[in-house]
Amino acid sequence: TMSRIFCGKAARRGIFFHPHHNWFISSAHSEDDIKRALEVSDECFKQMKEENVQPPDPNEAWKNVGT
Repeated sequence: TMSRIFCGKAARRGIFFHPHHNWFISSAHSEDDIKRALEVSDECFKQMKEENVQPPDPNEAWKNVGT
């Protein structure tokens, strides 16, 4: 899925986002941590746009149901 692709790209840059859960900020995160996470997010979104990453076609997901 797009979220797994995004999270994989972020992880390769040292930022861990979980692809299936909400993302939380805690008091353990410094302003620099948050700034870096936002920078990495921007990088990953730009790269996905350049690679033309598209969401899966919802009609394709149902083709093999019940087979």
